[in-house]
Amino acid sequence: MAAAVEGLPVAGNMNVVVVIAPTVNGFLRETLREALSRHFPGGRSACDCCEVRPGESEESFAARVRGRVGAGCDLVVAAGGDGTVAAVAHLLVGGSVPLGIVPMGTGNLVARELGIPLAVENYALLHRLWREDVVDWEGRFRTPLQGYTSTPRPLDGVPPFVWH
Repeated sequence: MAAAVEGLPVAGNMNVVVVIAPTVNGFLRETLREALSRHFPGGRSACDCCEVRPGESEESFAARVRGRVGAGCDLVVAAGGDGTVAAVAHLLVGGSVPLGIVPMGTGNLVARELGIPLAVENYALLHRLWREDVVDWEGRFRTPLQGYTSTPRPLDGVPPFVWH
């Protein structure tokens, strides 16, 4: 469960814009979307993913994000590396909308300095380990796995809900 932050609505009442960097690979992108859909299931809450298009101009990107912020949101999340975090933070300067960071880049220096864990890749691996009998894994932040089998299969193979 996300911690309450003074001045922010609770998760069930939030409108969130998530900016996803073009460098985030398909599997991590889908894992992020799944985690967000569980955390913001709809109803009074909304989560709008705004994917940065490869080769998109700065002006086009800025206009799309500002348009979503202007339409009313409670939180903007930058899912990517330091470049994505910096670009989104720049767009929010002077406003009242807070910035969330999901570190999914190569260096993630901003997230490391702020003490934000590199949890998305770990969640993606955990997700596969719970659903697949044999896993081959090659990520950015941990040792590769070849033909890894996790036994016994706890909870009858049903993964627990995990949110960091």
